[in-house]
Amino acid sequence: MTSSTSPTPRTPHDVLRQEQVVQAAIALLDEGGIDGLTMRRLGGLLGTTAAALYWHVKSRHDLLLLATDTVWSQAPLSAVDGLEWRQALLAMAGNLRSMLFRHPWLLVAMTMQPLDGAARDRHDEHLLAVCTSAGFTRRDAERAAQSVVTFAIGSALADTPDPNVSFGLRSLLDGIEARLSEASDSAGREGAADRAMVRATTRATVRSSGAGKAPPHRPAGH
Repeated sequence: MTSSTSPTPRTPHDVLRQEQVVQAAIALLDEGGIDGLTMRRLGGLLGTTAAALYWHVKSRHDLLLLATDTVWSQAPLSAVDGLEWRQALLAMAGNLRSMLFRHPWLLVAMTMQPLDGAARDRHDEHLLAVCTSAGFTRRDAERAAQSVVTFAIGSALADTPDPNVSFGLRSLLDGIEARLSEASDSAGREGAADRAMVRATTRATVRSSGAGKAPPHRPAGH
């Protein structure tokens, strides 16, 4: 007598991967912002139930953290060696603006401290490395990096035309370069600004400039 066995039921964990869930979440965020991301809508987009998504993420907040970290991980990082520091900072500011226009909800995420993840940390540390490689002290490097990031965020919020952004950034870097020259004459200063304070300044800038509102959506290639 031949016995038949039923196949083992497939669980939602077998059908979907976390990466698929995160990429679908990013698509919803790009379309409708943070408020537009719900587990029910995400489940519908993926052809599953909201409950099934919890095989892959602990909570909606966890999903936002993963989405934010994924987007930051895609931001290009300029070479520290072999590239003049001004050009490196210009490139990183341009990359940040482009990222914010592709993912406008990220500006709101920047005001939510718990959404800072490992990829954001790598980006910030790389920006600091570019500045310190130019001869800045750690403290001045943090100030220079914060100035560039704040300018990039503010210009994205205001949807400032690219020629004006280029002029403003180059003027800002002129001031930073002058500061570097002053610092070289007074070696030995020490101390470093706390990263939490740096990010708090960024969040305060976003809130005061646009109350966490995303910049206008730009079509690809803008």
